[in-house]
Amino acid sequence: MRLTIAAVAAVAAIGNACTLIGVGSKATHDGSTMVAHTNDAGSNPNDLRLVRVPAMKFPPGAQRPVYEVLRNGTPRFTSEHRGPNYAVQPGQILSTPLGFIPQVNSTYAYWDHDYGMQNEVQLSIAESTCSCKTAGWPSSLPHGRNIMSIEELSKIALERCDTAICAVDTMGALAEEYGFFGEYSEDPTSPEYSSSCEALGIADKYGDLWLFHVLTGRDNGGAIWAAQKVADTDIVAVPNTFVIRELNLSDPSKFRASKDVASLAYEMGWAARDTPFDFTAAYGFVNASSAKPLYGGRRMWRIYDLVAPSLQLDPTLGFHARVPTYPFSVAPDALVTPESIMRILQDHYEGSVFDLTKGAAAGPFGDPTRYATPKGAVAGNWERAISMHRTTHSFVLQTRRRPDLSDGVAGLAWYAHGEPANAVYFPIACGQNSLPDVFVSGLRGVFDSTSAWWAFHFVSNWAHLRYNRIHRSIAIKRDAHQMAARVLQLEVDASCIGGLAADKCAAPVFNNFIVDVVARWWEFAWHLVGKFNDGYIIVSNTIGGVHNGGYPSEWLQTTDFVSYPSHYNPPAAVVEQELYASAVYGDGTPTIIVTTSEASVASGAWEALPPGFLLGFGCGMGVLLVVGAILGFVVSRRKTEQPPALTKDAPEVTTESV
Repeated sequence: MRLTIAAVAAVAAIGNACTLIGVGSKATHDGSTMVAHTNDAGSNPNDLRLVRVPAMKFPPGAQRPVYEVLRNGTPRFTSEHRGPNYAVQPGQILSTPLGFIPQVNSTYAYWDHDYGMQNEVQLSIAESTCSCKTAGWPSSLPHGRNIMSIEELSKIALERCDTAICAVDTMGALAEEYGFFGEYSEDPTSPEYSSSCEALGIADKYGDLWLFHVLTGRDNGGAIWAAQKVADTDIVAVPNTFVIRELNLSDPSKFRASKDVASLAYEMGWAARDTPFDFTAAYGFVNASSAKPLYGGRRMWRIYDLVAPSLQLDPTLGFHARVPTYPFSVAPDALVTPESIMRILQDHYEGSVFDLTKGAAAGPFGDPTRYATPKGAVAGNWERAISMHRTTHSFVLQTRRRPDLSDGVAGLAWYAHGEPANAVYFPIACGQNSLPDVFVSGLRGVFDSTSAWWAFHFVSNWAHLRYNRIHRSIAIKRDAHQMAARVLQLEVDASCIGGLAADKCAAPVFNNFIVDVVARWWEFAWHLVGKFNDGYIIVSNTIGGVHNGGYPSEWLQTTDFVSYPSHYNPPAAVVEQELYASAVYGDGTPTIIVTTSEASVASGAWEALPPGFLLGFGCGMGVLLVVGAILGFVVSRRKTEQPPALTKDAPEVTTESV
């Protein structure tokens, strides 16, 4: 498990670098507990589907297959044991399990994506990949010993548990027994420490919120894990970093851990026996570069600063495994709502000194997107936003203690496709068993105008043409639909009182809303195509309806626009011709008007004159014209000043007559 130089180089590239936020029940406006997640894995050909895994029953002695989910693309896997949505389709083959574990008699239904998300009794899970000092590999590789990934651990927890503590204990025990592996490199001599471990936020309907950290254990097998309960009053952020520190294992209502959580760190020299054991200091990956501390630390600061600005946390500290710089969690200055968390997920540091819509990298139109650069091309890094162009989906999960509602209605997933800043979060009941085809269709590399994912992804990509103007239009539409979604969700609550099943009172309404909004979003997409194209902003099809978008003056000042033409040296004859052509009378008419053939002759005559003649001639003619005009004016004035002769018929001009 020796750290290698290659590990340092890998730190800047975390494949599934997701952001996790957890919110305690006393930090929310309505007493709900929430976990949120951005799935920022768009650099991989992920399966885009949100899949319903049904509740199932199994005979005694049944075995549950455990699959590798991480690197399969679409589909994630195929199975005879996860319901019709994971069944083998034409052209597919049945996935080979890494291994098996004893199956339970019955399992809960749940919503599943890359990771298990939310089950029918409201248990909710959000994920963030982390860096640590150990690495493991799946048993499918010659050097692999493990079968449990965070994807399968989270799914098993949702199948079997209704409490966060049950989920923690179940996942921890399975990881220890069957071995855990995170994201991995194919080369065992160059482990992927930058993303080899995991963190989960787990919320339940009883109001509990726990954080769970897990990594591979001794000799690249087994697992080390720790869990901590988040205070009901607090909000916690996990931006690809471990955050659990000192463990008080004498209080299992607040802390839990694997049996050898400290012993391995002591053996490896990662922790001292004579100081309080700090889980993150012991196992968190330490990198000398500033990229990793700010990659997670800036997001942690931003999340806490948005909910608790009164703390005035320092954004420049970065997050460091060995030296705590930010609190484990914070109490918000004001109670939050799901919309509050959505806005955080949509953030690019707007209004701060790190605002990604500002500066040269934002281009002329304030685009916050920063694409990955080829490895080794240029030394440097971009600021890492919360809302990312490569986000495949994001969500805010709510668990609510509502005795007047069934679990299936009380538990809510607010689910968005694509980049959060340009997306609508749709309400989905945890107990509903279906979604419209439009919401679950689509392949990563095949454009599909019948897919909700592609509707939002296409609009986000179009926004990059002129981000400041197009995103402004998107935000107006987005917020209007989001407000309508909230109103609709409250209406569904009212109609479902009395414990009605989600499939009867919630699913039809939510599904119709999804179909309607996705259709409207496609209409909006084509509206944007018509309005913003070829550099123009087209507001109507009448004269004057096409506006030149142009560029901001401030940006133009940074380009060669203001120095153009910097490479222009015309022949002397061209300069003389330009002077000749620009000679005009005082009233603006050309001095000489000739036909095309005459112009050709005149041009030849002028070119035969000595250099400077044209300029001297022009100046002389100008002086003569001025002198002539002055003399003419004087003569005319003298004539008009002669008084007219008076006659007896002509009255004398007096002041009164004037």
